Amino acid sequence: PGLQHRLVTRVGIQGPCGKPWLNKIFNKHHVDYPRTTTPNPNAYCNMMMRARGIYWTPVNTFIHSSIPSINSVCFRGGIQIQGGLRRSIRSFSITTCRYIGWIRSYIGTQRSQNIIIGCWNRLPVYYRE
Repeated sequence: PGLQHRLVTRVGIQGPCGKPWLNKIFNKHHVDYPRTTTPNPNAYCNMMMRARGIYWTPVNTFIHSSIPSINSVCFRGGIQIQGGLRRSIRSFSITTCRYIGWIRSYIGTQRSQNIIIGCWNRLPVYYRE
């Protein structure tokens, strides 16, 4: 698991004290809207993972939707599932980046699917890969 997962696990998804910085980390690691233009998904992942300072992360997903649209999953745009997580009602355009060690590069996959996130104070703080 990446840094964000460890942070959320340590403080709890819905801990009693305010942690607005977790939402800022979520946005930095997982939101790219509008989607940055690159020649292909692999080039996208290699560029974005470097630009966001998370290059060696094994797996990371970028959501290509507005922050208010993603935030809505923490309220009426999502349904509660196990472990305090929420699944979006609608599909989102996403790119998942997987680091392949033997080629020292990311492989990117673009698709549309429902997302699963953890929320604190109606803001996303964790993305379940």
